[in-house]
Amino acid sequence: MGKNSPDMRICVFCGSSLGKDPAFQEQAENLGRLFAELGIGLVYGGSDRGLMGKVSGACFEEGGEVLAIEPSFFLEWGATTEKITRLIPTSTMSERKQKMMELSDSFLALPGGIGTLDEISDVATCLGLGQAKGKLILFNLNHFYDPFLILLKQYEEQGFLSPDWKGRPIVCNTFAEIKEALEGLREEIHA
Repeated sequence: MGKNSPDMRICVFCGSSLGKDPAFQEQAENLGRLFAELGIGLVYGGSDRGLMGKVSGACFEEGGEVLAIEPSFFLEWGATTEKITRLIPTSTMSERKQKMMELSDSFLALPGGIGTLDEISDVATCLGLGQAKGKLILFNLNHFYDPFLILLKQYEEQGFLSPDWKGRPIVCNTFAEIKEALEGLREEIHA
């Protein structure tokens, strides 16, 4: 398996800011390097800013494939980078999410803001309805996603999510768990 021909692509959702916890930046860079090491193609939102830039930059610098899906107005703002394999421009944020889903075998979320919440909610909905392929992994780094997981539990307890809902995320609390989950996804895809 060559680094330039990935057998699996994972879309990473994360913040266009670094956040306050230094572990977020460190693990974003580690994740980018891991993608390159494992030969996983990175699909992401295209910015060179924040955690997005850390994941993509680390992946690219280690020889990994980086597909940037970016709305044209982001390009006008100068929020792109040279450290990509291919740029796929879109007209809107909705078109961007749709293109990310089309190109990805699964999804992984690092910490992020309201845009990241929108993306993981949309993907979880589509996975639950069978309109997207793969799984959603949440990197619950330093308990970042605990409030979201509490909300999902509330939805289930109140009868708004079934216990067998297919959009339920895989929750990883450590980098070792992320690596294990990615290796498990590869086995599922190639089974």
